[in-house]
Amino acid sequence: MATLVPTAIIAGSISVANLCLCPLDAYSTSYRANSSLMAARGLENQPVESGFESKQYLKSVQTSSLFDLSQNFKNQNFIRDVHIKDLDSKRGNFFLFQPFFYLASTKQNNINELENNLKLEFDVIADKQFWETDNLFVAEGNVKVSLIGGILIADRIEFDQNQKNIIANGNIVFKKGSQYLSASDFQYDLDKKEGILNNVYGVVDLELIAKDLNFQNQSDFDNYINLFDNKDKLTSISKKVKLKDGFILQGGFDPEMNIIDHDKSKSKSITQWRIKAAKIYIKKDLWKADQVSLTNDPYLPAQNRIESFSVEVKESDDSSVNTVITAKRSYLILEDKIKFPIGNREFGIGEEKIQKWITGYDKNDKDGFFVGRKIKPFQINDNFEILLQPQFLIQRSIQGDTKSYPSKGKSVISKKVKSPIGARDLFGLETNVKGTTLDWDTNLNIKITTFNQDRFFHGSRYSLNFEKIIDLPNIDNLKTTFFAAYRDEVFNGSLGSNDIYTSYGTKLEKGKSWKQGDNFFTYKLIGMTGEYQAEKFNKSELITLWRSNIDGSLNIKKPLNVFKGKNKLIYSPLPFSPENINPSLFLNTKISSHNNFYSNGDHQFELTFSVGPVLTIGRLEKKYFDYTKISFMPSYTLKSGDSPFKFDNARDLIKLNMEFSQQIIGPILIKNIYEVNIDASSDSYGNSIQSKTSVIWQRRSYEIGLFYDYMNERGGASFRLNGFDFTDKRSSKENN
Repeated sequence: MATLVPTAIIAGSISVANLCLCPLDAYSTSYRANSSLMAARGLENQPVESGFESKQYLKSVQTSSLFDLSQNFKNQNFIRDVHIKDLDSKRGNFFLFQPFFYLASTKQNNINELENNLKLEFDVIADKQFWETDNLFVAEGNVKVSLIGGILIADRIEFDQNQKNIIANGNIVFKKGSQYLSASDFQYDLDKKEGILNNVYGVVDLELIAKDLNFQNQSDFDNYINLFDNKDKLTSISKKVKLKDGFILQGGFDPEMNIIDHDKSKSKSITQWRIKAAKIYIKKDLWKADQVSLTNDPYLPAQNRIESFSVEVKESDDSSVNTVITAKRSYLILEDKIKFPIGNREFGIGEEKIQKWITGYDKNDKDGFFVGRKIKPFQINDNFEILLQPQFLIQRSIQGDTKSYPSKGKSVISKKVKSPIGARDLFGLETNVKGTTLDWDTNLNIKITTFNQDRFFHGSRYSLNFEKIIDLPNIDNLKTTFFAAYRDEVFNGSLGSNDIYTSYGTKLEKGKSWKQGDNFFTYKLIGMTGEYQAEKFNKSELITLWRSNIDGSLNIKKPLNVFKGKNKLIYSPLPFSPENINPSLFLNTKISSHNNFYSNGDHQFELTFSVGPVLTIGRLEKKYFDYTKISFMPSYTLKSGDSPFKFDNARDLIKLNMEFSQQIIGPILIKNIYEVNIDASSDSYGNSIQSKTSVIWQRRSYEIGLFYDYMNERGGASFRLNGFDFTDKRSSKENN
């Protein structure tokens, strides 16, 4: 006797993966038509005739094509039943039907409703597929369910039509795009749109999560099956790990002093995180968890993690950020040994908008050590936001006086003197206002080192820039800047630090980098014009002149293949580095020119040649002295004419620049940069031009740095979390 199955089989309940990662608003009225295996034969809601006893295998459940269905509606030929065939197969093809949604009219609005709802389709592969009761469908044993663009794997999945819920058990794995989740079991109530995941582990990509959770594009099911049949979770996929981005906290740290070079534009956020939670509660518009462990480290054991409490994952109100993870209380844990409270946290795409402390050292402007609090940015209007960093000048408060300002009433370029302080001298403020003005990127920076009205203008620095990339005939990507500044600090070699008292003007900049053969090339062209008020060369007085200049530079980096060992192209997990380090020898060559014209008729021209080797030894794999990098760059400058200003008068015509980086033990590395005047005919012969030192605690997933600049008497600290790309992004061809 044939078993009768209601027409509204499985009722949208197979969309488990959609439930895991977004609200299931699409489930209730969605199904997709496919190739025809049946005739559309009647109007009334007839039961489906099954040609087998209960608990037999399903081959396919399919309806007519969308075009055929539309024609059948118009011809008053409607779906009456669905045939189930090929009972020996483990594979089934399923479609989502709204529970008790009957196709009972030939009106055009019904046809439109059908066409609008034909959206979701998925395949099921399982060792067994059967109806345990009239309302409970079960897929059991190596269950693989395709959801548009994604794949869900479980030991057993149950779909209850009456209760309108889904239960999945055993080794649950879901992957879609760059998102990966695994859990021990999963329950979801279709009416309440609420569910729970237990013992959750996963990888989320905040940059792509919105795209990956768009279930409108069908992907090839067999590609996902092949992926999961051949690869086992993250440990295998992580063969393609590479350094991608990161998040950095700095207080006066010079990025030039890092051991690993980082792209500054990619140091605002981390997009990929591994997550772990005992329970995740799924709500209509968010996820919630009492406690979640997050790490940016793709390998085990994780070198650092963030333990967060009262966690929510939801769509951001900020249009520039798709998804954010918020936590009311968090701790940063390093090496499972050191624990730092870091307060409430927000993780998203774009600069992390959180409160944080910074420390630094500035002898010239702040008399030494200071501490600052970076306050969460806030919007001024739709176009602008403001970032505030109040500071307390620790060393100035301890010593009880200041040597950062000239005497009251003296010129801004007068010699700084020692003077007593008051309460208003103990506080500073750094402010950044950024946004857009008529499609121009706008950036205002303010630095205040005292609120004492007698010293306020001697203790303030301001800069304002309007920038835009424009395209001109035959010149594209031209960076255009309008600028204005008050007390802009410039360092000019052995002449030391100088202030440009006021300036305003415009700047055009064009650059490009490329590779030709084994050689790397970079060029930059700059044109500027503006009015400058600054200290006169060889005389302590302010002068105001228009200055125009054309600068150009060409850098060539040529590898010298002296090392016979093969370079590592695929990253292997190193404890002390986020990327591969290969022994190498490069010959660096730089040619630069500066052509300056002044409104008083003066002219200064410089043409500089620099050439020297950069040698890297070791791979930073061992604990002792397994990384050394040495660079020597002598330079020679041809000069004609003199600048009337002190801040740009070229005095160091023959120089030697040396850089030395060395692993000492384990993660402890040092880096030194030293530049000296070696022109025997110069009054500055033997004088230091720059001298900097940094000590870095370098790990794969994070780094901590201390830095000091001996010439400018400034130092700072840095903490960075490295962001990795560690999900599989192979194309369909690669998966086949």
